[in-house]
Amino acid sequence: MKWVYRLLLGFGVLVLAACSGTSDNEHKEPNETKEENVTEAVAASLQKNGSTVTYTLSNHTDKDITLPFSSSQRYDYAIEKDGETLFTLGSVSTYVREEGEERLMGTEPLSYTFDIREADLESGVYHLRVWMTTSDGPKYENGMNFEIE
Repeated sequence: MKWVYRLLLGFGVLVLAACSGTSDNEHKEPNETKEENVTEAVAASLQKNGSTVTYTLSNHTDKDITLPFSSSQRYDYAIEKDGETLFTLGSVSTYVREEGEERLMGTEPLSYTFDIREADLESGVYHLRVWMTTSDGPKYENGMNFEIE
């Protein structure tokens, strides 16, 4: 008689496991679609004041957006001249390898400020590209030309 109870209990566990697996799959698809739509609602802007550059992300929706990261690096930038990359922040910096996230709220922008003097540039005209280094790959890139005299 005990074997009947064990058999019924085992069957019940299997049924519950199967039902919970179906429920998870149903919820994954809508989240992926929302992420694709939401990315179009983020604007990236650059402002240069002397040698200081501010990279700002603005969320134009009423929903918070969570940006996942696989390290402590949040953004990267490259300085280019004549199509050649002369400097990237990520190539001269060290980051902790740990997962994290930033929340981009609709009411307040997310900004990062850096100094382009780090690149030790000579006089000339350059192109700056800045992007977020999310665990999903580079996102929200923006660029601008600038001159060093």
